[in-house]
Amino acid sequence: MRHGPCFSDIIAESIYYGLKGEFFEYSHCRFEKYGFTFASRHITSDSLHTNDPQNIKEIFAVSFKDYHLSRYRVMAMNRLFGGGIFTKKGTELKDCRARIRPCFSRRNIEKMMPILEFYFEILLQRMPTKNVVVDFQSLFLVYTLDTSTEFFFGTFA
Repeated sequence: MRHGPCFSDIIAESIYYGLKGEFFEYSHCRFEKYGFTFASRHITSDSLHTNDPQNIKEIFAVSFKDYHLSRYRVMAMNRLFGGGIFTKKGTELKDCRARIRPCFSRRNIEKMMPILEFYFEILLQRMPTKNVVVDFQSLFLVYTLDTSTEFFFGTFA
């Protein structure tokens, strides 16, 4: 595995490009420069960065007990999505995964895809087009409510 920049450099650059509204472009360029999977050095440990679908599947579906989320990721995910499966660890994560696993059967996924795509298009239409701060948490909450109520009750809220 290739080693990328020092973690403090990633944080500083993320903040810099985030404030300029160019975070996603910066992130994309970082993966182009260092590869689909790379490590960055913290003071006491390494951090793994990946956008490789096979690695993501391995981490989240097969070996999730062997990995943990950094406190920085948990803080960011809490601000974006609120408390939930994206911020849980250990037993809490295991319990969350067990509760939602039946929802991801092949039959349910095939049934959900048109609904998810439909409401994702609506989510995109709700996003401001001007250079303004966007409250993603409220947008994702509405998206989750719309898709969930459509799936469970056949209509949206």
